[in-house]
Amino acid sequence: ETVRGLEVLENEPVTVSAGVAWASDPTEHEDTYKNADQALYFAKNTGKNRVARFIANEGILALEAAA
Repeated sequence: ETVRGLEVLENEPVTVSAGVAWASDPTEHEDTYKNADQALYFAKNTGKNRVARFIANEGILALEAAA
C-alpha cells in the first residue's frame, strides 16, 4: 500500500517486485545472491507487485502477490 501511494511521476503508477533468499551457511554469499536474483526475475515475470522467496532446501520458489 505504501508503494502504491507514491507519486514518482505524474499519472504513472509505481510497482515493486522483490526476490528474497537466505543462506543456511553465512559464508555462501554468492549462492544467496544468485538465488535472490532468480527469485526476483520469477516475481517480475509473473506480474506486478510480487514477492518471490527462494527456498534452497526445498528447491522451490514461493510467490506472494501484494494486496
